[in-house]
Amino acid sequence: MSITLSPNAAAEIHRLLQDRKLDARQMYLRIHVQKQGHQDRHALGLDPNKQPGELEHESRGIRLVYSPQDRAALEDLTIDFRDGSQGRGFVFEAAPGTIPGADGGEQAQTHEPPGEASVRQALREVIDPEVGVNIVDLGLVYGIAITDRGVQVRMTMTTPACPLGDHIQREVVRQVRQACPGASRIDVALVWEPRWTPAMMTDEARQTLGWAHRA
Repeated sequence: MSITLSPNAAAEIHRLLQDRKLDARQMYLRIHVQKQGHQDRHALGLDPNKQPGELEHESRGIRLVYSPQDRAALEDLTIDFRDGSQGRGFVFEAAPGTIPGADGGEQAQTHEPPGEASVRQALREVIDPEVGVNIVDLGLVYGIAITDRGVQVRMTMTTPACPLGDHIQREVVRQVRQACPGASRIDVALVWEPRWTPAMMTDEARQTLGWAHRA
């Protein structure tokens, strides 16, 4: 079993612990995997307690815990942290050349990787139900990264309290998977910096919302 924290991820977790005045030796970083079709969504959380039956792994001085049911999905996982022009947040990267299988295991990837244009076009099919405009024209998509490990979409919401955030993220995965079956993995990295403003919308979105001629 191998779960690796990158130097950046470990540094960010240690910073969070220090800010909260917590001792890394007394805390666990819990990794939770939520299945969505053939895709995995990961979540992290700090907890002073290890739950009965949980497995433990250590990386860069951080004690990681996870459910035995998630073991296969976490095999050879790298957790990175990125802070750049496209936002900040943790990124979960599986071993190259694999795709999650229906049984939670791994299957060999034989497809060619998708192109950014295909991914962006697929994202135009994801509509924010509250305003009726696609997330690309709304300016919610901050970046698209394509590697041999698959596709990562870095995006935000119009507000952290958006009640349809989970629905929109599921639609992102569904549309990209449908348009790009060769993607080995699809991750949605939700970030909050820079904060979204209406100025990020395209002219088409402004026209749809009737804002085109506002002063």
